[in-house]
Amino acid sequence: KTAYLPIDKVEYLLTKIFIKWNVEVKQVQVIANSAVVTVRLYYQNPLTGMMEWQDGVGAAPIHTAKGKGAMDWSEVLADSVMKAVPSAKSFAVKDAAEELGKIFGKDLNRKDTVIYDSLLNDTERFKDAKITEK
Repeated sequence: KTAYLPIDKVEYLLTKIFIKWNVEVKQVQVIANSAVVTVRLYYQNPLTGMMEWQDGVGAAPIHTAKGKGAMDWSEVLADSVMKAVPSAKSFAVKDAAEELGKIFGKDLNRKDTVIYDSLLNDTERFKDAKITEK
């Protein structure tokens, strides 16, 4: 079974955590039989107050009449693009938000996850390390 975090929950979490956020649609295109949307999710870092961003991409199928080929453009349903583009945008926003952490579904549907708690202790070893350039 595939786990799913609906866009309304993602938007709720963005508002509760970051308060100030917005989405810029960077590109809409058709690839094969899908609408593909690329977005930039801007959010205010609650610790610094600075605006930061994360890009995301999403795709949704452009449906054709039942029994017709996916690439048969003469059989595309009238409202298919109207439905596919907003769906692809929602997937793109969710994709961008996933990069912000587990609370936004970063680890959903991953068969194996790694516990990184041991890395927290390792950072102490390197805090005084100096980076040198050749």
